[in-house]
Amino acid sequence: MGNLAALAKLLTADLAQAIGKLGKEEALARFAAEDVPCGLVRELSELHFDAQIVTNQTFVEREHPICGRLREPRPPARFGAGPLEPAGPAPALGQHSDEILRELGAGDRIAQLRAQGVVG
Repeated sequence: MGNLAALAKLLTADLAQAIGKLGKEEALARFAAEDVPCGLVRELSELHFDAQIVTNQTFVEREHPICGRLREPRPPARFGAGPLEPAGPAPALGQHSDEILRELGAGDRIAQLRAQGVVG
């Protein structure tokens, strides 16, 4: 390992140790004070309450026909002329099997495929 690589490795270890002693908020404040681009990595349990997530209305709540009330993400890209809500709930397992089989030209074999356990 060259001298520069060895120095970088030592410096990285020293920085990791020093930063590891700081709390999230303190580290964020110190980085911001030095104009270091940064942001908090949220825990999954914190995600739904993050100010940016709430402001951007990243999640939508709605009733799912099987699962009841769910919170799910909206489409990430939103445009003025496009729909802002997900099209509909996720389909149940096998919900569209018959339609897909018909599109594939196997409409006359649906009953046989079900009897063989190929299609649920």
